Amino acid sequence: MLLFVRIKIAFPPSFKKRPLESTTIGSLGGSVTILCHPEAAPSPNITWLYEGQVIPGDSGQEGTPAHLQSLTSGHLRIVNLSYTDQGLYTCKAVNIHGTVQSSTELTVLGRTVMVERPSTVTVVVNGTALLSCRASYSPGLELVYTWSFNDQSIDPEQDNNFKMRSPFTGDLYIVMTQFRHAGVYTCMASTQLDFVSTSATLSVLGPPGEPFGVHVVKRQSSIDPYIIHLAWQDGATHGRPVQAYSIFTKSNYSESKWNMIMNIPLNSVTVEGTLRSVKVLHLSPGSSYRFKVLAINIYGAGPTSAPSDEYPIPGAAPSKAPANVRRGKGKVGSLHIVWEPLPPKDQHGWGIGYIVEWRLPRQDVRTENSWEKELLPGNVSEFVTTIPGRSQFYVQYEVRVTAYNMFGVGRSSPIQYIHSADDIPVAVPNMVWVEAYNSTALMVHWTPVPNTRDSMKGRLRGYKVNYWLRYGEDENQATQASFSGQIEQALVIGLLPNTWYYVSVQVYNDAGNGQKSEKYPQKTFRRGSHRTLRRDEKYPLKYSEGLVIEFIILAPRIYPTEVHVHSYSSDSVMVSFRGVSTQVEEEPLQGYKASAVNASKLVAS
Repeated sequence: MLLFVRIKIAFPPSFKKRPLESTTIGSLGGSVTILCHPEAAPSPNITWLYEGQVIPGDSGQEGTPAHLQSLTSGHLRIVNLSYTDQGLYTCKAVNIHGTVQSSTELTVLGRTVMVERPSTVTVVVNGTALLSCRASYSPGLELVYTWSFNDQSIDPEQDNNFKMRSPFTGDLYIVMTQFRHAGVYTCMASTQLDFVSTSATLSVLGPPGEPFGVHVVKRQSSIDPYIIHLAWQDGATHGRPVQAYSIFTKSNYSESKWNMIMNIPLNSVTVEGTLRSVKVLHLSPGSSYRFKVLAINIYGAGPTSAPSDEYPIPGAAPSKAPANVRRGKGKVGSLHIVWEPLPPKDQHGWGIGYIVEWRLPRQDVRTENSWEKELLPGNVSEFVTTIPGRSQFYVQYEVRVTAYNMFGVGRSSPIQYIHSADDIPVAVPNMVWVEAYNSTALMVHWTPVPNTRDSMKGRLRGYKVNYWLRYGEDENQATQASFSGQIEQALVIGLLPNTWYYVSVQVYNDAGNGQKSEKYPQKTFRRGSHRTLRRDEKYPLKYSEGLVIEFIILAPRIYPTEVHVHSYSSDSVMVSFRGVSTQVEEEPLQGYKASAVNASKLVAS
């Protein structure tokens, strides 16, 4: 059998677990709720007292202040606080088992007030903006400033564009300001009791934003299909009107390079609503172009637009003539013509080729030779034609080259005078002689050959000096040194000291070398000591630490002694002396030189 027992608990009210706070703080004009949570069984009746006087329990009752509200939960709510509300508030709890009360002291403090509000600020891009914020608050409270941008919190620790000295000072700096920083900034000043906020707008000035919608709208006319109309729309003005535009192009031949082709003031631009347009001239036929636009205002040039779609320009005959038409080398009996082929951007279309024309110059004003012509398909750079007969070496011709394509024939190059290929020279240098220059060099002399067509069989390019050891080498082992131009001597360097050489000379042209001269023997000097040469001296041999060093021969170091003069005849004397011996490093002695001075012309000192 089950038995049910009902236990009824009863005890007097108690604030031991949750007494009222000893002090309660509220802000002027704000509200505060004083909580009353006594423990009791049965539930107690709650009565509120102010400075010992009972506060009527219903704010609607007569005599009850309108801003005092005794809530059904037993709590007391005070709204629109004033300084007269300060004092001791007591919560009294009563049931059939007893009475208990707990008190709190209410203090009303001044509310937080914004005394310096941020104002609307305008800053130039990359500049620094300052937004100021100041609030007054009751002493004893802690005030903290926070900022938000377009309702998003700002954390200066995470964004280097924002700077605050500390959370307890309200100034906000925006450094290196960008256009993305324009918007509404809100400053909030908060204490433990309340907060106040205010907002301001930041405007950022600078170059215009990038234009958009760049496109080609139409061709000018069928008369000139190489003029197009380019249109676009403006981007953001960033506070100042657009003053000019720049147009950039990139063709299918310019790889990744964009070229600025136009700077256009605003008054030269056609305006139709939001659409801007301009004529673009001087486009290359047979090319495809893309376009970009940038806008300019008082603060400078903005970013360029996105590129337009590619737009093809109709082809045309080449407008440029081949450049640098000149003589090639070739073999005797041929006319070799070379030129610089047109680059793709100047070909203006498909089917590029060249017309090469040549003729003999006219002999007098009454006659003119007809042109011989050859059509060469492709982007070639040379042409060779045979000139019959061995006598046709180094003959002058008038030559011109013209480019063509499937749209027509272009301009001819200016007439150039070039020669057919050279033949081997028949002239031979003569009167060749050689002198020792120093211990490692020989100076070679010769009589130049006549620089004529019959002698040179072409254009004289220079001379070649051949040299080889007199003993131990033959002419097939000769070393060859080339010297350009019509000259009559040359210095051969890098030789061995105190060594005999054979030397020969020959002339050369584009066809090759002429016949060698007779060989001439000569010996280099012995190696002597060295001296430092001036930089303006001829034929330095080598440099050492910035100075020119050359080995030279030594003159005899010792002079004759025991010199005696004896009368020999009425107009001569006999000179006797003790001779000298040369050292190893000196050249062999070749003789003695005597000099005399007329004693009657000497002036006594």
